[in-house]
Amino acid sequence: MEFTVTARNGDSVRVESDNWMQAAAKALGFFDVDIETIDALNCVRESPLAIRLDHPGSQQTWSVSQSETNVPVQPSERSEREKWVGMTAEPTGSELDPSAPRPDIVMPDVTLRQDEPRSLGERLFDLSMEIDAMSVEEASSATLQIVVAATRAGAGLVALGTLDDAGLTVTAAAGPGADQMRERLVGFGEGLVGMCFDMSDVIVVPDVDSATPHVDVFPGEAVVAALCVPIVDDNESIRGVVQLLNPAARPFAQSDVEAAQLVAKTLARTMASR
Repeated sequence: MEFTVTARNGDSVRVESDNWMQAAAKALGFFDVDIETIDALNCVRESPLAIRLDHPGSQQTWSVSQSETNVPVQPSERSEREKWVGMTAEPTGSELDPSAPRPDIVMPDVTLRQDEPRSLGERLFDLSMEIDAMSVEEASSATLQIVVAATRAGAGLVALGTLDDAGLTVTAAAGPGADQMRERLVGFGEGLVGMCFDMSDVIVVPDVDSATPHVDVFPGEAVVAALCVPIVDDNESIRGVVQLLNPAARPFAQSDVEAAQLVAKTLARTMASR
C-alpha cells in the first residue's frame, strides 16, 4: 500500500508499507526525526483514510493518509464479446444422450484466510479511539486484556488509585480467581502492587518464593513470576499499577516490561483526562 506522510510545514513524502504505522516510521527519517528519541505519540483519526500523529514533547505534527487507487477500468471489445459468448456452452454428451452418465459436479475449493493477528500498536490505536467513552472498569478491563495477550501472562490485574484515596482499588482482573479479586482494596505498601505504587517504578520478580511479598490474589494458582508496572501519566502522576503473573513457559522479558509500560501509559492518559 502507498501512504503519504505530511509534516506541519507542508513537506510530504510517499512511502510503500504494509500499514500506516510502518509508513510513519519510514517517513520520519525523511523529516530528519530520530524515531528513537520519540517516547510517545498521540494518534487521532481524522478520516477513514487519514491519521494525525502529534508529538507532545516537540509540538510536531504529521498526517498519514492512505493513497486511494481509483483507476477506471474500461473493458475492451474482446472482453465484451467473450462475456456474452461464454454464456452459451456446447452441449455435452449427457445432453445428447440422456442415458449417458453425467459428470460429477466439483465445487470450488474455498479456503477461509485467517486474518493476521494485530500488533500491539494497532490494538492500542483502536483502544485509544474508544477508551474515552468507556467506564473506568471497562477501560481497565480492555487495557488488561491487551497487555495479558501481549505478554502471554497467566493472570493479571489493574489497581487504580491516588494518594488522596484510602488505597488502590482493583478495577479489573484476569486469570483463576479473578472474580474474587475485583473491587478489592490493596493498601499502600501492601505486597508487590503496593510497593510498585510507592516506588513508582517497575518491579520484576522472575522467581517468586514464600518470602516474596506478593499479593496472592488468585487462590489456587501458584505464583512463579511477577511483573508490576506503575500507571503514570504525562505529568508523572501515578494513578495505579498493572500486575502480571506467570508468563507462559518463560520468565518476563524486557519486551514484556516495555509492552506493559506502553499499555499502562494509554490507560494513564485516559485517567488523567477524567
